[in-house]
Amino acid sequence: MKFQPEDYDRCLQEKVVSLQELFGPLFPDDKRDVFASAPRHYRQRVRFAITTTDEGYLSYGLFNRGKLNPIAAEFPVASRAICELMPELLRALNDSPPLCDGLAAVHFLSTQVGDMLVTLIYSSALHKQWRHAALALKSQLALPALVGRAKGTCICLDRCYVCEAYELRDGRTLHYQQVEGSFSNPSAAMCEHTLSWLCEAVAAIASERTSEACAAATVSTDAAVEVAATSSAVSVSASASPQACATIMEAMGCTPAVWCGIALLELFCGNGNHTVALARHCRSVLAIEMDRRLCEAAEGNLDRNGVQNATVACVPAGHFCKALLRKLARASSCGQPEAFDAVLVDPPRAGLDDITLALVRKHRHILYISCNPKALRANLEASQLDRTHCVRRWAVFDHFPFTRHLECGVWLERLN
Repeated sequence: MKFQPEDYDRCLQEKVVSLQELFGPLFPDDKRDVFASAPRHYRQRVRFAITTTDEGYLSYGLFNRGKLNPIAAEFPVASRAICELMPELLRALNDSPPLCDGLAAVHFLSTQVGDMLVTLIYSSALHKQWRHAALALKSQLALPALVGRAKGTCICLDRCYVCEAYELRDGRTLHYQQVEGSFSNPSAAMCEHTLSWLCEAVAAIASERTSEACAAATVSTDAAVEVAATSSAVSVSASASPQACATIMEAMGCTPAVWCGIALLELFCGNGNHTVALARHCRSVLAIEMDRRLCEAAEGNLDRNGVQNATVACVPAGHFCKALLRKLARASSCGQPEAFDAVLVDPPRAGLDDITLALVRKHRHILYISCNPKALRANLEASQLDRTHCVRRWAVFDHFPFTRHLECGVWLERLN
């Protein structure tokens, strides 16, 4: 990675052009959103190996093509809080033999609201005086949380999570706990952009579902509908437009999603990052995750934000998809409707397996967040989604400035 903040805009444009070339006409220019990163201090989570200088002092290091290279006690892509803590922590570690002994890596996890967790990872058993020395370090640096890890050992001083808050474009502030050792988004700003983009897409799906339901209603042209709304009443013609129907629902305090029964299936939900934000626009959300620690974190985050219409299931996505495919086959033979109005997937870098793809392609609306555009392209071709669905919107999220990596999202809708 070449850190050249003055050249950020050009670097991003080159990546966007490369992505456009990868997908070609499948991803139209006029349906694209690009979310740029700040050129500095954009990572809330960073990891360093520990190396030793010729003088015998500890130093931070990064691997480059298998070679460990020492770096200065600063890292301008990291959050300001991490950058400020890095030299102080290194000095304190060098002054504490019990903490230096066997130290192999240091992980920093910070948040936008000022929380911080440091994990010290050791290649050998923790020193017998480690806890005493770690408590002194935690007090000296005013660390909210400190964790020590060695093979078969994990010591958490106070807690093993940080508290984060994300501000969305719709005005909401969402609160999360992010667990040490489990995945969390490294760029808070990009996470906020992703959440807002997904919310806008799901809200649009809900709104269209509302319009379809209103248009399908068969009523008398001279009938009237009266709805109590606080101390007044709203009255519109029952043959009114979908927009008028939406007005009634707003007066009732209902969102279009609740009225029409939007059901969302989310695969690879992690700690409920997307679930918490999207539940507002859905009648129900079923969120699937195989990591039990992340499932527990997701349930806590749902409670923390007052979400009551989402369920988290701890099961491998592949197993769940097999079972649901069998159920959908039986339902289809009986003429029953689809179980979910939309599906959201945020898979690992390898993309979706064949079983999961088979389930995903059955849905009218598909939201796909990809950290590997090449895997996304392969998935679209393998499942023929590029033939059965069209792109409504797509977006670029620059989580990794100054690298060739780029994250993207796409909203697909079934043709016809």
